[in-house]
Amino acid sequence: MKRIMVLVLTGLLLMGSAISAPVSAQSDRGATARAKAAERLEAAKLKVCQKKEAAIQKRSEQLVKMATNMQTKFTAIASRVKEYYADNVVGTANELTNYDELLTAIADKQ
Repeated sequence: MKRIMVLVLTGLLLMGSAISAPVSAQSDRGATARAKAAERLEAAKLKVCQKKEAAIQKRSEQLVKMATNMQTKFTAIASRVKEYYADNVVGTANELTNYDELLTAIADKQ
């Protein structure tokens, strides 16, 4: 009877150590899975951030391009108005007394 008890207790002890090994292995797998998930999350966050950065950069470049285009168009309009004024208005009754002041104001604002 004692021998059976010893065998049973020994078996339980062995089973206990066998059971605890898979639990620790599961714990390691869980930690590994959590680490991989955290790594994937960081990679996804980085990718989103890079896309936002690219969008902001593109918007900034387009804004500079638009401002340059506007500057070019306004300069062209001002030169055509100067030509028209010099060719058609100077010497008539419609000539402006403050025309030179207006030209300097346009040049200052550019």
